[in-house]
Amino acid sequence: MICAKNPFIFQTGLNLLEITGKKARNLKELADLIEDVPLSVIYYHTHHFLPFQQYVSPKSPNDFAYWIKKELHEEVLSEKIIALDLQRPLGIYELKERMLQLIKKYFANDEYRAYDARSGKEFNFIKAKVFIMPTGYKAYDLFELYDALKSVSTDSIYFHLFGTDSHFEKCVNHFSCWLRDELKEEALADCISQLDPFVFYAMETLRSQLIRPIYKRLKAVKT
Repeated sequence: MICAKNPFIFQTGLNLLEITGKKARNLKELADLIEDVPLSVIYYHTHHFLPFQQYVSPKSPNDFAYWIKKELHEEVLSEKIIALDLQRPLGIYELKERMLQLIKKYFANDEYRAYDARSGKEFNFIKAKVFIMPTGYKAYDLFELYDALKSVSTDSIYFHLFGTDSHFEKCVNHFSCWLRDELKEEALADCISQLDPFVFYAMETLRSQLIRPIYKRLKAVKT
């Protein structure tokens, strides 16, 4: 079994939330602000639920969809936005553009009647600044990776499975990259890259889904 030249260093991300002061009362304002805010804001409102869902699924994996349904009572549009996440993993920029297309098409319909959310129920845009911190865990091979994955926090697993690049344009699966580049485990890397946060909501379930193919690979190596 290959031993990596560069170990996998387990880290975790700490989010510092910042209120942007930007609010939307209706679909038109929501679309305008989604188009205007940084991708880090879009990332927060579509992914922040994950680290906190240890054992149960959230009401909706997307803040925009949840608000559109609850406060504007547009259930059809809400379901269409949620469906974007279920089709296949999307980069943050692509997700933003697809949401905008759906919202603009929806309120451009002649039958659409504008509806404002009640006072105090506007959509508040939040920005998250991510601070990266070490966990003390590292792995040089599959055995060490397997052992570490059973012990690290789900916050660390979330960070490495669904972190973003420095521009928030796309999600980056650190495990798959390391397995492919350092251990030449192409098949295993491809398998793990298919893990989708919008299918396995609970983080402990994600831990199990991540460990399972690694365990199977280790059994194959031993035999």
